[in-house]
Amino acid sequence: MKNQSITLIVFLSYLTFSYGQKNEKVENKISVEHTNTENSISKEIKSTTKKNEMNDTIIKIVKAYQKKDKNTLNSLIYKDYGLTFLFARGVSDNISTAKQISFNEPVPEYLPYDTNFEIQYLINETGSPVFNCETESWNKPSGIYVDMKTKDKFLSTIAINENKLTEETIWNEKEIKLFEEIERKSHKVTLIGKNQEAFIFYIAKINNKWYLTAIDRFEVCSA
Repeated sequence: MKNQSITLIVFLSYLTFSYGQKNEKVENKISVEHTNTENSISKEIKSTTKKNEMNDTIIKIVKAYQKKDKNTLNSLIYKDYGLTFLFARGVSDNISTAKQISFNEPVPEYLPYDTNFEIQYLINETGSPVFNCETESWNKPSGIYVDMKTKDKFLSTIAINENKLTEETIWNEKEIKLFEEIERKSHKVTLIGKNQEAFIFYIAKINNKWYLTAIDRFEVCSA
């Protein structure tokens, strides 16, 4: 009888120990799953926040441009980079830099800013639209398109070519290096209005803030 009591006590102790271990494993599993879920949600929130910051800046630039609000646009220019304009004077491509934008003094001087366009402020992250000179239309509908993947030397190449076409050095080595830095950070934004108008510019994230870095003033199919 004594042996049976001892056996029963041992058996009950084993059950209690096993149950405790199972509970601990379940609690640990729940804790790990909860942590993973929190991390996943946190990453999604950060990703969404970053995208919203970029989209907010794009819309802010577009609306300020439409209203010819130079103060807002100038507040979005990174001081160390300035604002670069791309255009074609004749058959050659050119660039010009400025600390600020002025709607009374366009760059180039012969091309006034066309700010009269209608647009829905819907942003698409995709490749840049292409203009067809034969049909005089874009290959994508009206909207705002941000190319986050394509990287090209849209500034430094023009600067180097400008130096080759003149006897004097227009852009020194330091300036070309700065253009290369701007290129690496910049993303092209193409706005297509309801009547096929276009506003093309570049943005870059610098010190966790989005800035306007360049405005494309090329006249499509003008050559």
